[in-house]
Amino acid sequence: MSTVLKKISSATSGLNEAFTSLLRGFEVSKGPAANQSVEVAELRRQIGSIDADITLVNERLKESQDGAAAVEALRAELVQAKEQARVSNAAALKAAKELRAEQAAHRRSEEKVAKMAMELKNAADRYDLLEKKNKASSADLNKALNATKEMRTEVRGVREELQQASKITAGGSYLLRTKFLDPKYAPLDGRWSPADAYADLAKSTADAAKFFKDQGDKEVEKLFWSQFNAPARPLPLSEKMVVVAELHRLFGLAMRSVIDHLWPKRPKPDSYFGLVQQFLGVVPQIDAMRRSTCIEGARMALARVKSYWTDMEATIVATQNPAGGQYPAEHYLDQVTEGARLIGAQCSKNILFE
Repeated sequence: MSTVLKKISSATSGLNEAFTSLLRGFEVSKGPAANQSVEVAELRRQIGSIDADITLVNERLKESQDGAAAVEALRAELVQAKEQARVSNAAALKAAKELRAEQAAHRRSEEKVAKMAMELKNAADRYDLLEKKNKASSADLNKALNATKEMRTEVRGVREELQQASKITAGGSYLLRTKFLDPKYAPLDGRWSPADAYADLAKSTADAAKFFKDQGDKEVEKLFWSQFNAPARPLPLSEKMVVVAELHRLFGLAMRSVIDHLWPKRPKPDSYFGLVQQFLGVVPQIDAMRRSTCIEGARMALARVKSYWTDMEATIVATQNPAGGQYPAEHYLDQVTEGARLIGAQCSKNILFE
């Protein structure tokens, strides 16, 4: 609005100057007439120009008045626009602040997601590693379980063996069956309790200690058996097993000695069972030897009689008593005993008669 007023003031100043020029022209017109026409024309031109300027000034004044109202309206709109701009600016600042906060939160979320992704990957890697270890541990566990089952079976078997050994060495009843997992041995579930007076290890130990006590050349045997000659305390299982093993050895030596004496040329057995089987033939062999010795002695005696009495019938002399009231053969046994001994010394004792 101030700009418009300045323009109006400028136009008014121009009009004043124009009227001043006209007045001066009228004063000059008092000069020669030749120049008056020219000056009049010039004045008319200037007056026309002034009229045009006045018209323009009026139009501009009118426009300025209209413009002042428009300016006031524009000023009100400008104030409103400034207020709206201020509000919008505040909202924009708030939105920018919220945007920055949201962007910061978004960045934090992205960082958190990246961290969680890394942790998830590490967890997955640890899970894979643990799964592999778990599989290996499962395999080891299965092996350990199988080994434990086998160990339990072995322990059960060893426990049963110890119980059976304790019963055997104590002379009590024991199971014939030792294979408990195989059903074909089920018929052996019955207990065996042989009536064996020689199973008394304490008695055998006492007898052995007593026997070797007076043996001057058996110091080792004497010392060995003295370990177990303690009637006040029962023998533990380990000592019983040692005693059984030593008695087993002595029995074997005794049987071996008898067999070697009876059959010096027979092949020696390579097992304890074979030794026992040969030893079972000792009694029949001794019976045969006794019978053969008797036959050989009788044969030698009959041969001696035959050499004095050639008509003697050996079968009649051996089976019939003499006739005519003579004494039977048993009557002369004491009288012929010394001669029988002499004849026995003449026998070879190596002949077996079937």
